[in-house]
Amino acid sequence: MAFRIESVNKPEFYVDFELEQNDGKVVEFSIPKSDCLPPSTLKKLNEFIAAQDSSASVVEVNRETLKILVPAEKKAFDNLTQHQMEAIFKHWNAESGVTLGESEASTTS
Repeated sequence: MAFRIESVNKPEFYVDFELEQNDGKVVEFSIPKSDCLPPSTLKKLNEFIAAQDSSASVVEVNRETLKILVPAEKKAFDNLTQHQMEAIFKHWNAESGVTLGESEASTTS
C-alpha cells in the first residue's frame, strides 16, 4: 500500500483567531500552520522580507506579514498594536510547533 500524503486543506492544519476590535466587533480569521503555507504565500513572504532594509520596523514587518497571510482582513490589521501582533504570532508559532531561537542542524557541516 502506498504512503498517502494528506491534503493540508483541513481544519487541523490551520490556526483560528478571534480578534476583538475597538468597536466591539469580532473578526475571525485562520492562518495555515507555518509548515502548511501554500507556495504562493511563501513566495510573497520571501519577496517582502528580502525587500526590507535594516531600518524596517519589526511592528510594520509583522503587520505586513499578517496582511500577506490573511489578505481578506487587511483593514483589521491596520489598527493592531504591537502587543496584539505579538500575541497572534506567539500563538501561531506555538500551534505550528515552532520553537523560537532554535534552528535545524545543518546537513552541510
